[in-house]
Amino acid sequence: MKRFLNPKQAVRLFLTAAVLWSLLGLFTDFKDIAREIRHVSIWRLMAVFILSAGNYWLRIIRFNWLSKLVAKAEINEETNSMIFLSGLSMNLTPARVGEVVKAYYQQKFFKESFARMAPIPVMERLADGISMLILMSFGVLIFKFGILAFGLLSGLIVVIILCLHQKRLMKIIFYLGSRVGATKKISVSLERALDSFYRLSSLWPLILSSGLGVAAWAMEASGLWIMVGAVGVPNTISNLYLSLFIFSIAAAAGFLAIIPAGLGINEISTIGLLERLIKINYPQALVVTFVFRLVTLWFGIFLGLASILYLERRLKNGDNLE
Repeated sequence: MKRFLNPKQAVRLFLTAAVLWSLLGLFTDFKDIAREIRHVSIWRLMAVFILSAGNYWLRIIRFNWLSKLVAKAEINEETNSMIFLSGLSMNLTPARVGEVVKAYYQQKFFKESFARMAPIPVMERLADGISMLILMSFGVLIFKFGILAFGLLSGLIVVIILCLHQKRLMKIIFYLGSRVGATKKISVSLERALDSFYRLSSLWPLILSSGLGVAAWAMEASGLWIMVGAVGVPNTISNLYLSLFIFSIAAAAGFLAIIPAGLGINEISTIGLLERLIKINYPQALVVTFVFRLVTLWFGIFLGLASILYLERRLKNGDNLE
């Protein structure tokens, strides 16, 4: 489906990121940046790649499990894993709302209801939000920093969960809506979506999804700790903990800003927190953030675009029956 595959948008976002990183580089001497970049070894880059891939692997396991939890049709895990990867390209959309592309491909490949599967990306984001709260919680208490982001994200998650569990009220609304000609056709789809939301946001699915999210995002955040070591900071346990806290605060700030990929907000937050908490200088913080975001964010985006090309080719060849 061509409207999901938008390389031009990826190019625009990449150019925007290049301009942003160039502007951030104006606040220091280029020689300092070049010196710090030379300290980044290929082994550290490979370690960050592996940790980022581990993040995707755990989230694929979660996505397959959530899909089977609500699907009526048979789900092929190999194809479904590729469908998950296609959603990585939707980091380009505000708050990653474009991840509903995964429900579209599940409809095409498994003949599943789009409405039934569309809540899965929403629940993934909800579980990721809880994961970030867990990762940042102790840091907020200790450093008294990031309280606003923590409070806003907590409030948003609580409101979403409460709304999803007002099943009786929602059923009444859907029933009344089904009596109106304009909404009658979509009332069945809305009820399917509500049923999926209710099932996915119940206690154990939410706990297990959030637990996998904590492990997945802690793995990727450890890549930030690896990169901090590249600029001469000891890779101690205390610095690992600080890296997890910095990563989660920056990710939460980027998400709440509803900016594609948290661009700008995430980078500025990460640089500022690295300077403040780990006590590295600005050129070092800039290089750490630049390399980390390049390896994690853009690796995921281009992997997602490649997955969409693969899925579209299969659809074009008529290979959409499992």
